[in-house]
Amino acid sequence: LYESFPLCLFDQPSDAFTISHAHKLALKVLQLHTLGLVHRDIKDENVLVAEDGSFVLCDIDSVVLDEQWKNMCDKVGTDEALAPERYTDYTGSWFADDVYALGCLFYEKYSNKNLPWAGCSADKMLERKNAFLKSAIDAKEQLEADFSELANNDPEECGICLIFWMLHPDPKERPSMQTVCDVLEKICKL
Repeated sequence: LYESFPLCLFDQPSDAFTISHAHKLALKVLQLHTLGLVHRDIKDENVLVAEDGSFVLCDIDSVVLDEQWKNMCDKVGTDEALAPERYTDYTGSWFADDVYALGCLFYEKYSNKNLPWAGCSADKMLERKNAFLKSAIDAKEQLEADFSELANNDPEECGICLIFWMLHPDPKERPSMQTVCDVLEKICKL
């Protein structure tokens, strides 16, 4: 079956992960969000790469309509990529959770390192996430400037700032998936 289905896992470390890859993957998640759907378990093991380089999201058992779940306080997904608000009684849209999880995936692929809280107990994980993510606030402020100014910036630095913004500890402060795609498109053109 695997041989007849020309896809491979995305979970291999890669020095070749680019802003263009990030943009293509973000567009796949945006397609779900446009339909009102939330994946809720974005991680490298749930991304397949086709022979043509396009991405396929899998593990669709976790996909739900945001409208049905936004008032639920639930911990669905992989702990390491679970948004900090899911450790509380937060009830709100899950779209920001997908942005956070995709930010975790981008961090690992772009830096070729594990997340700083990987392998921690649940208590330590939330503590480390919150400590690490304070830098997200500065990144958000940097990117909130007029995007036309990105042309004067280093694409790598812009990508790192976007990742930190996606990892912002406050879900209301994270960019929408549309904004993520727009910023990545602009960075690709630098």
